[in-house]
Formats: sequence, structure tokens, C-alpha cells
Amino acid sequence: MKIVTLKRPAEFKRVRGGLRWATPLFIIEARRRADATPEAADGPRFGFTITRKVGGAVVRNHIRRRLKEALRTLGAAGIHPDHDYVVVASRPVHDYPFAGLQDALREAFERLHRQAQSRGSRRGARKGVPPEGAPGKGRSEGTGSGSGIGTEPGAASEQDVTATHAAPGRRPRRQRL
Repeated sequence: MKIVTLKRPAEFKRVRGGLRWATPLFIIEARRRADATPEAADGPRFGFTITRKVGGAVVRNHIRRRLKEALRTLGAAGIHPDHDYVVVASRPVHDYPFAGLQDALREAFERLHRQAQSRGSRRGARKGVPPEGAPGKGRSEGTGSGSGIGTEPGAASEQDVTATHAAPGRRPRRQRL
């Protein structure tokens, strides 16, 4: 499988809000591309993030090459063609056995998409908000913080917005909450 990489920061940021699976070796983040269907997708795209905390440029590039090769030899096992993935590597990837790295990646992709399937069954269910037509506690319209008299729904009163904080022996300062 040819590895197509993410290049621009905007592509990396878009993946941030999606699925996420962490292991001691790396974190994998994934998000389905909005413009791609599984049949018409060009294939998965990958981004690699290896911070300077991991090591110098030589170590970071070695880790990146090892991850790319592990993904290439992994094939399509658990990898969806209509998704973008970001792999955030940690230091142990550098010294980890290659076969173990492949197994860890395979398992991480399987768990990541298994997590997505279990989330899909709960999709739309939000904490504190019952489904439409269901009795129970939920948010009523027009509630917000503040007294509710003469304020917009959701507007905060002056009391909610600021508070005074003072260290002993110092003048109080106003701080936005």
C-alpha cells in the first residue's frame, strides 16, 4: 500500500476532533473525510507527529520511517480508505521490535474502528438531553445563568462574569470567569 501523507497544518487539525486510541507506543487519531466515500476514496492518508521531546532530528526521522514502513507492510488491515489518520509517536517506537510495532498498529486500528462502531449506536445521544418526545429532565428553552429577568436566554449576569480575587495583604483584582 502506498502511504499518502498529510502535509498542511489544517489537515492535521481537522483530524483532531475525531476518534482517538492511545497505546504506550503511539496515539492514533482518525476522522472520516467528508468529501470521500469508501468506494471513491483515493485511499487512507496519514500524518506523523513526532515531537522534539522524543529526540533529535535523526531519531525523529528514524521513527517516522519505521512507522511508514510498518503501515505500508500492514496493508489494508483495519485501515479505512476514506479516513485520515494522525500517528503521534512516543520514544519507545525507536527501539521497539518491528514485528511488535506492526502488531500494535494492527490492534490499534481495529480497536479504533470498533470504538467508532460502538459510538455509532449511541450517536445523537447527549448527556442530559433526552431523545425527542421522551419524558425526563432536559434543557428547557430560555434557561441560562443569571436571574432571567430582562436578560437574553443564555446571557450571563455581571455577577457570573466577574469575581474578585485577593491574595492576603494585596488589593483585590477583578478577573473574568
